[in-house]
Amino acid sequence: MTRFLSGLFLFLFYCSAYAEIAVANVPAEQSNATGFILFSILFLALCVGFVWLVIWNDKKQKEKAKQQQE
Repeated sequence: MTRFLSGLFLFLFYCSAYAEIAVANVPAEQSNATGFILFSILFLALCVGFVWLVIWNDKKQKEKAKQQQE
């Protein structure tokens, strides 16, 4: 197992060094602002939706527990 892990480490190190050499001559690519904006909107909407869902379920459970106590 130790030989496998050390070999894997060396292989990943070699791959990263090779990728650095292969990509060194490529100019930097401009990011797409539209994609970033869409991603941000969707991400924030999903975060807000998740928080709303947690709060809604919590209120529902409290109401259910209150009804069972009565």
